[in-house]
Amino acid sequence: MRRLFILVLLIASAVTLRAASYEARSPQHAVALDVVSLGEGFTRYDLKISDMVTGAVLATPQLTSKLGQPAETTTDVRDLHIRVRVAGGTRLMARIEFVQGDDIIDTIESYWSIGPQKRITTAPDGLLGVGGDVKAPVVINRVEPIYPEEARKARIMGIVIVKAVISRDGVVKDVQVLKPLPFGLDQAAVDAVKQWTFKPATLDGKPVDVFFNLTINFKLATPPPPPPPG
Repeated sequence: MRRLFILVLLIASAVTLRAASYEARSPQHAVALDVVSLGEGFTRYDLKISDMVTGAVLATPQLTSKLGQPAETTTDVRDLHIRVRVAGGTRLMARIEFVQGDDIIDTIESYWSIGPQKRITTAPDGLLGVGGDVKAPVVINRVEPIYPEEARKARIMGIVIVKAVISRDGVVKDVQVLKPLPFGLDQAAVDAVKQWTFKPATLDGKPVDVFFNLTINFKLATPPPPPPPG
C-alpha cells in the first residue's frame, strides 16, 4: 500500500510541475526564465542572469507568486544591483534592471504570449520583438559614441536608451530615442548605434527584422571637481 501511495504521489508531482522556458537578452546581459506551474494557482519563476561579455552567471533568483500577480526581488553582485520583476497570466512579462551606483546601466524587458501558439511579440508597426521564439541579435561590431564637448564640460553622465530596428542583414535601419540625455548625448548615441552591425535575430533559424532596445552608458573617467568652499 505504501509503494502504491508513493507512486501516485510521484505521478501527481510530475503533472503539477509543468515548466516552460523563455529567453531574452541585451548586448550586455542575458536572462533565461523557466516558468513552473505549482498548482492551486501558484507559479514559480526560475531565472538565470548572465553577463554576455564574460559568460559568467551573475544571479539565479527564484520567485513565486499567485497567477496573474507580479513578483519582485533584488540581488547584489559586487557593485551591481539587479532588480527583477516578473508577471504572468495569459501574457508573461519580465523586466530586469542593472544598477551601478545611481545609474541604470542596462535594462532587459520582454513579453511573451503564453499558449500553444508561437511566442512572438509584435510592435504596432509589424516588427517582431525579441523574446520567446525570436532569438536576439548579437553585436558584431560596436562603435563607441563620441562624447560631446558641451556635455563633457557640464559633467553630464548617465544612460541613453534607444529602440533600434535591426534588419535580417544585421544592419541598423532606424533608431528612436526612448530615454534621452541633454547636451547632445542622445544624438551621439544615435549616431554611434547606426554604425553597429549585428548577427541578425532569428525565428525558427531564419533571419528576421526586429526592434531591439539598446542601452548606451555615458561615463566620464575623472571625478567632478570638488565644490568651492563655502
